[in-house]
Amino acid sequence: MIPKPGKDHKSTKGWRPINLINCIGKLEEKVVAERLQEARLFHRYQFGSGKGRSAVEAALRVITRAQRCMGSRGAVGWAFWDVKGGFQSAREEDVLRQLEKSEE
Repeated sequence: MIPKPGKDHKSTKGWRPINLINCIGKLEEKVVAERLQEARLFHRYQFGSGKGRSAVEAALRVITRAQRCMGSRGAVGWAFWDVKGGFQSAREEDVLRQLEKSEE
């Protein structure tokens, strides 16, 4: 257990548990991930958890594509979302209003 800073260490809420995965489990996980990537089961535009496919690479690809489009006098639009927990604090009415403004 790791003590949480500024918390009462006499209470269970004042501590953070440590979860250690053994080395064999980590090795098995890497082997399975490697085999899944070799089998090409992931979409070609999936960048998370892929070998040599980082979020930085994804951002650079998008920026490069946008720059090429703008260079040929094209228009560029951006849309970002987080499927897992996106927009928890955004009100639906506000999002729709902004989308309507952008269409004008």
